Amino acid sequence: MQKDNADIKGKDDLAGKTAGAQIGTTGAIEIGKMPGVKLKTYDDVGLAFQDLMNGQIDAVVSDYPVAVGYVVKNPKQLKNVGTMFTDENYGIAICRNNPHLVPVINAALKALKDEGYLNKLNNKWILGK
Repeated sequence: MQKDNADIKGKDDLAGKTAGAQIGTTGAIEIGKMPGVKLKTYDDVGLAFQDLMNGQIDAVVSDYPVAVGYVVKNPKQLKNVGTMFTDENYGIAICRNNPHLVPVINAALKALKDEGYLNKLNNKWILGK
């Protein structure tokens, strides 16, 4: 949400507000379940953040890493508030015709984790360190 907004401290404060989310995402689905919250959907979440920074909407609900990324890049205009709406994980999809890729991908992810590279990426792109 906008940096100077003190009205919204979490999802319970969204009633009577307009919240944006990328169409078809969990964020849009969760906002749609909330009574009194107007949902504005976008083809791209970046457009939602742009509307937020321009004062066209009151909040954006997106994946946590995405939200943090926008806040890190726009710290004078945006801030994160509240807790996560849901607990989800990211995944990697492969074609069923390529089952041999599963151990290859798992080994690569393990190596990246063991070498600390995933933490390095998290610090740089998610935490802005």
